[in-house]
Amino acid sequence: MVADDEILRRLDEFLADNRTELAALTGVVAENTAVIAENKAVVAENTAVIAKNQQAMQDVGVALRQMTLRADRVALDHRRALQELVAEIRDGRDEMRAQRQALFAMIDLLRGGGGGPAPAGA
Repeated sequence: MVADDEILRRLDEFLADNRTELAALTGVVAENTAVIAENKAVVAENTAVIAKNQQAMQDVGVALRQMTLRADRVALDHRRALQELVAEIRDGRDEMRAQRQALFAMIDLLRGGGGGPAPAGA
């Protein structure tokens, strides 16, 4: 049978070994806790960056919509201006046709030809 002193010595040795292991594990837990805290800070920073990026994307979307509306207005204004120009050109063409026909009629009268129709292609 093992003497009480031997049992106590072995128990002290066991406890000393466990204290060393416990101290090492405590250090690992402390390191892991620090890493977790750093990760939380990084996640918070990334979340803030993502929020800023989302806002920037929304701002870009708004700017693009505004630019599209402006471009649509400009295109509509150009179209209206072109339509007015075409109408003026047509009016001018019709007026020139009428003046040309009147001129041919006057030429015919001066030649003594009477009031016949204008020459072909007039």
